[in-house]
Amino acid sequence: MECTSKIVIKKMCSKLTQMLATNCHLKVFEMPAAHWPTKEGQELLDIVFQKSRNTLETLNIAEYFVSLGGLRSELDWLSAGLTSLTKLTSLSINIFNLTDDLVVALAEARRNELAYLSIWANFVLPIAPHIQQDSWKCLAKACPDMEVELRIVGYVSKAHLSLPALFESIVLPVGKLKMIINKTIPPFPWPLKRMEVVLDHIRNHYGPLLKSFKMEIDNRKKENFDKSLIKLVRDCPRLVHVKVSASYHSCDTVKTIEKIVTERRQPPLTCNDQNDKNI
Repeated sequence: MECTSKIVIKKMCSKLTQMLATNCHLKVFEMPAAHWPTKEGQELLDIVFQKSRNTLETLNIAEYFVSLGGLRSELDWLSAGLTSLTKLTSLSINIFNLTDDLVVALAEARRNELAYLSIWANFVLPIAPHIQQDSWKCLAKACPDMEVELRIVGYVSKAHLSLPALFESIVLPVGKLKMIINKTIPPFPWPLKRMEVVLDHIRNHYGPLLKSFKMEIDNRKKENFDKSLIKLVRDCPRLVHVKVSASYHSCDTVKTIEKIVTERRQPPLTCNDQNDKNI
């Protein structure tokens, strides 16, 4: 949508709003990569909120709006719309479309009802603003059974500084973590450095509950983060899905990780037959 002319965007928005305005009561609304300008994006979502207030269960607007390059959007109307949804159980949203007030309001509106939350970050900087820990704690307390996924897909500046700060702020029971970090932002290459700091922080911050970890990065091979990666996999007791695309310092690292995960996936041996005890 970012390369689409303004005239075309307005026509698309007009057609979609007309369609959704005709007694359309949705259960699912997914536009994860629409990249709408704020004005047109609001017009369309307003119709969804109005018409599907009592039916919408799944909402995916992870990259619904045009990225502001790591800056937080002030979308006061979004809080009113989200909290008006009486059936919402699954939400995927960009962290830069969230505010402390919105997170707290969501906790109050969907108490014990929000079952799945996917938080996306597509442009992470060391100076990026963060949601306060108390706001996340309020949501986690209100929805104790909520499954949480964190996706970092896009550009990350100074990962060893910006990502730990992001992880530190998000005090939620993250079970899935996915990092696909762009290799370059044209025209400047930006190989990642000191990824062991990031991996150690993930292990310490999300280790007990982490079940799935996926990472695709362009790192410097001479910087050895293999030990930190192995330690992350070994020390996260529930981690059974691991996929990493990176430059390893040792070819044995992949084998070691596969061995740990394979053994963890195997069910524990049980002995129901009393006669087996004598074998």
